[in-house]
Amino acid sequence: MQHVKLTEAKHLLLQTNMSVTEIAHKLQFYDKSAFSKAFKKKFAISPSKYRELNKIVKDH
Repeated sequence: MQHVKLTEAKHLLLQTNMSVTEIAHKLQFYDKSAFSKAFKKKFAISPSKYRELNKIVKDH
């Protein structure tokens, strides 16, 4: 189940302007910290860094 949430998180990070906290809440993580730790464990990058790096790619 967490894999599905984290995949949805990737989508939300790139397709919305929701904050990391809002995404964590929407996906029913305990808090932003728990969400960020799970995301980083799964993808080896923090949610905010993932958004930053992928938006740079999209802008070029």
